[in-house]
Amino acid sequence: MKCDTIHLVEDSDADVMAFTRAIRKLAPETKIVRWPNAQDALEAIERGQVSSPDIFFIDLNLPGMSGLEFLRRVRSVRDLKLVPAVVLTTSSDPKEVQQSFLEGAGGHLVKPTGFEQLVLLLQKCLSYWFEATLLPLAR
Repeated sequence: MKCDTIHLVEDSDADVMAFTRAIRKLAPETKIVRWPNAQDALEAIERGQVSSPDIFFIDLNLPGMSGLEFLRRVRSVRDLKLVPAVVLTTSSDPKEVQQSFLEGAGGHLVKPTGFEQLVLLLQKCLSYWFEATLLPLAR
């Protein structure tokens, strides 16, 4: 699986720790850039302070700017329009799922409660994005 860099927009330290442990188990060499809020992530991206990730994982419930607003704004950045973006949140509300896709998400995943379930979920997700599907070259 070839995923060099993940940008994780997540405010919960516990969720970041679990996510990081799961990714280390699946793809130990993958770099994870964590943003505790969407505003800081967006500003760094817009200023060109960070390189484009291979994939975004975005929580919906963030302080300040919501994950949906972040997704909407990331999709307006020319160089990031084609980067896969996956919502990873506690919400399974059908309205939020629909809104995630309307804003440009490539998937809406509900955070599992157990670590092994998280590993399996992320394995399926990364396998889909980096093994099963073809991605455009100009990302």
